[in-house]
Amino acid sequence: MTSLFRNLRAYAFVLAAVASIIVLSLSANFATKFLPLHQDYLIFSIVASGVTIVILLLLALRSTPLSELIGLFFLLVLWLAMGGYSTDVIGRVECDSLTGQIPAGHGNTYSAGGYCRQTKVVQSFSWANFMLFSLMFLITLSLSLKAHARGFKKIWLGDINDLGWFDELQNNPQPYLPLSQQPGQSYVYPNVTTFGNSQPVYQLPGHSVVITTGPNGQQSFVPQPVPQPQGGPGSINTVPGGTGP
Repeated sequence: MTSLFRNLRAYAFVLAAVASIIVLSLSANFATKFLPLHQDYLIFSIVASGVTIVILLLLALRSTPLSELIGLFFLLVLWLAMGGYSTDVIGRVECDSLTGQIPAGHGNTYSAGGYCRQTKVVQSFSWANFMLFSLMFLITLSLSLKAHARGFKKIWLGDINDLGWFDELQNNPQPYLPLSQQPGQSYVYPNVTTFGNSQPVYQLPGHSVVITTGPNGQQSFVPQPVPQPQGGPGSINTVPGGTGP
């Protein structure tokens, strides 16, 4: 993972965790004041924010592109539901116009303006989390598809750290593929030389490839170790012609 993507991912996780903690705190405060009133909404908001914090911790510790996409998709759907639920609860109410008290749990009352403002905060952070998780999902999916298209077929189950940013994927080296290939495909291998339609010739470390022509006119390619001449290192000896296969 490049420093840019790593930093963006870390910042996004921190922002999402902070927003979730705020929602959890406000929901827990509401629960102490209003339960058993608004029971469904309060339980859902507490569970949504708590589950989000747990998933973010797990993804931060160890994640693959596939597991990250699954987790981010689950979280964006969760906060989409949370944002819609909060909007349905508070609606388009203008908090400044509210005065007086509203019924709370156990026969108590609560400030109507305070309840409205805090619910608006929950609503705002819910939509913020939804947009943040949606953006991270799209970025992670785009980077994974880009890496997969460039030959990193196992990127989905690899470490999330293997993902690179968009402008750096071009510089990622192609993986070495098996020698068996389909017709019409060509691959690049290290220290390999091909001549015409012949088989690849592998140049081993410390060896030179000697091309010889036999009596039948066929060429043979023989890797030979490079001896150290008496004149010192750096010289290359040639091997006279040999016989072909």
